[in-house]
Amino acid sequence: MPNKRDWLDPAPYQFAETLTAPDLAWEFLRRDPDYQKTYEAGRRTSPAAADDAAGRWGLRFRAEPPSGLP
Repeated sequence: MPNKRDWLDPAPYQFAETLTAPDLAWEFLRRDPDYQKTYEAGRRTSPAAADDAAGRWGLRFRAEPPSGLP
């Protein structure tokens, strides 16, 4: 049987204490099986499909706010 890390050992997770909110969100998202499937499918299709998939997962933002806002 392979040697598994003790899940109670805090050492492998100490880096999380230094993450910003977006960095922490990315750590969760990149482990999501649905996101992984969507990313792979978009990557194999085309750069535009990959970009569209990224937008559906909230990874793309408007460059500038829409005009007309106060």
